[in-house]
Amino acid sequence: YQPIEPRKIWPTYCEMPIYGFSGRIPANLRPEIGRALSLWRDAGWGQLVASGKYDTGNFSDELVTACVEMIRKWNPLPAPVWLTCIPSN
Repeated sequence: YQPIEPRKIWPTYCEMPIYGFSGRIPANLRPEIGRALSLWRDAGWGQLVASGKYDTGNFSDELVTACVEMIRKWNPLPAPVWLTCIPSN
C-alpha cells in the first residue's frame, strides 16, 4: 500500500487569508497519513484500476475487496467514513 503524506503548506490556490489559511498548515489542522491501494498502472493493483477506468468503465469487486482488506490491516482510528478514487490524467 502507498502512504499519502499530508500537505504541510496550503496550496496557493487554496489560500484563504481571511480565515488565516496561508503558508504552513498548523500541525493540529493536518490530517494523518493516508493510504492508497496502488499507484497508477503499478504492477500490483494499478493495472486493474487502469482497466476499470478505460476498458470496462467501472471498478471490479476485486478492487473493492482489496480496499476493504487494506483498511482492515491498517486499522485507522477513527475508521474512515468514505473512500475516493483519484484518477490520474
